[in-house]
Amino acid sequence: MRRETFSVEAIKTLVLDEFDKSLEVGFEKEMSEILSRLPHIKKRVLTSATQDMVIPRFVGLKDEIIIDYLDSKTSQLALKKVVSPR
Repeated sequence: MRRETFSVEAIKTLVLDEFDKSLEVGFEKEMSEILSRLPHIKKRVLTSATQDMVIPRFVGLKDEIIIDYLDSKTSQLALKKVVSPR
């Protein structure tokens, strides 16, 4: 992103995997920079093994939805397959 080798205009969804661990090891500045460079984000997905964590303001979450599939007997997750020509 810093080198501007690709366009960020079409990026609408951001997934930050292991968000809690990334904060824990000090990547808050880097994640904040990434979000600030993605002006068209509509959906933010944060994965975490930890509940009840404080989500920093820079993430810009509004009306968050928490999915906890460990407590349910049947999964509510939907799988989608995306086929790419490359």
